[in-house]
Amino acid sequence: MSRAGVKRRSFKPPFASTIDRDRAGRFGMVLFLATLAVLFVATIVGYVVIRYQLGLREAWPEGLPGPPGGLGISTIVLLLSSGTIHLASLRARADRRSGAKTWILATFALGALFLVMQAAAWRAWTLEAMPRWDGSEAFRFALAGFYIVTGLHAAHVVGGLVFLVWTAVRLAGGRPMVDVAPLVIYAAMYWHFLDVVWLTIYALLFLGPLG
Repeated sequence: MSRAGVKRRSFKPPFASTIDRDRAGRFGMVLFLATLAVLFVATIVGYVVIRYQLGLREAWPEGLPGPPGGLGISTIVLLLSSGTIHLASLRARADRRSGAKTWILATFALGALFLVMQAAAWRAWTLEAMPRWDGSEAFRFALAGFYIVTGLHAAHVVGGLVFLVWTAVRLAGGRPMVDVAPLVIYAAMYWHFLDVVWLTIYALLFLGPLG
């Protein structure tokens, strides 16, 4: 039988309406964020346990460098990016393509700036910590949390930046807003999640021995 004789089956979308599709998409995003939350909670708990054990053994090192001052500024930058991504989601809901794309790109710029400032903070703390790094196991354990939790968060910010670029490309591609707007909303959900995680991490960096 020739290909012309084969009857093509019509494609049926998996959801009865765009409302059902959006609900399913948001539910899937919530599940994804829940799995990330488990990862971050496990990492933070490990960080707290290390500090508790050092305090319990009275092994907390003297003269431990505090969090770099630049982290406070980078925190403000990340909070500003949370505002820009919120504006992007509002524009997307209102079918304002150009406005959504503008605020998505603004969020990308602020997120990239946040990473640059985080890298500078890493360098500053490393230069201060390295002279004592090899001489004290307790010193290494006390500082390990900074590199682990901030590094994990930074890796997810990189993933968020990739998602923002992909969303901006879809916005610029002329696809119907009914198809693209959910992507902006999912990006906003992810970005707000990263903000909450960072605020938690930033507060924990000021903890001393807990034992």
